[in-house]
Amino acid sequence: MSNPTQRFNSRAQVYVAGRPSYPAAMIAWLQAHFPPATRVADIGAGTGILTKQLFDAGFSVTAVEPSAPMRNEIPSEILSLDGTAEAIPLPDASVELVTVVQAFHWFNQVAAMVEFNRILTPEGRVALIWNQRDDASKIGREYKVLVERHRGEPVPHVGPRATPNGFLGDLVSLRFDNPQILTKSALLSRVHSTSYLAQSPALDADFSDLFDRYAQDGILRLPQNTEMYVGIPQP
Repeated sequence: MSNPTQRFNSRAQVYVAGRPSYPAAMIAWLQAHFPPATRVADIGAGTGILTKQLFDAGFSVTAVEPSAPMRNEIPSEILSLDGTAEAIPLPDASVELVTVVQAFHWFNQVAAMVEFNRILTPEGRVALIWNQRDDASKIGREYKVLVERHRGEPVPHVGPRATPNGFLGDLVSLRFDNPQILTKSALLSRVHSTSYLAQSPALDADFSDLFDRYAQDGILRLPQNTEMYVGIPQP
C-alpha cells in the first residue's frame, strides 16, 4: 500500500472543491459541550475543512497534517503543523479536544491513541467524525454502483472506518443530516478526490450522466449523514 500520509498530495485542489463541510448542528453541539477558546488539535486535517469551521466557531485550533500540498490549502491565519497522528508535534497535556475527520481509518490506531492521550489534558476528549453517503437513497445507490464500476483498487484503509471500535470510553454517538449541494464541476471534483477510483474519461462521463439525471436547476443534492463519536481515548 502507498504511504497514506502522502496519498492525497496530487488531489489537494479537487479535495477543496469537492469534499463536503460539516453540519452547523454538529459545530453547535461542540460549542455547547466545550467552552469558548477550547484548545483543539485537528489531526489529519487535510485541507482544513473542519479546522476552519472550528476556528470560525471560536475554538483555538491547531491543524496537524503530513501532506504539504494539503496543508498549504489551510488558511494562513490558522496554525498548521507537519505531523502525523502517531507523532504529533504538540506538547504533553496541551489541548482539551482532539478532532479527526475522514482520517482515523488511515492511522495506526493504537499508536494514535497513545499520542492523543499524551497531548490531551486529563479531562480531554476525542471526536472521531465521518461524512457518510446515504446509500439507502435512490441516488446514493446509483452513486455506489458507479464507485464499484470505477474502483481501481480495494479501499486501502489501515483500520476500521466509522466506528469507535473500542478506542473510546464514555462514548457519545451522534448523527447529523448533512446533504452535499453540488454543481457538476463540484461533483466531479468530489469523485476525483477519491483516491481509490481509477481516473478516466468514462468516470467523468458516468458521473456527469448521474448529475444530469438528478440535478434540478443546475444543482444536485447528494444525501449524506455526518457521524460523530466523542469519548475518552483508551490506552
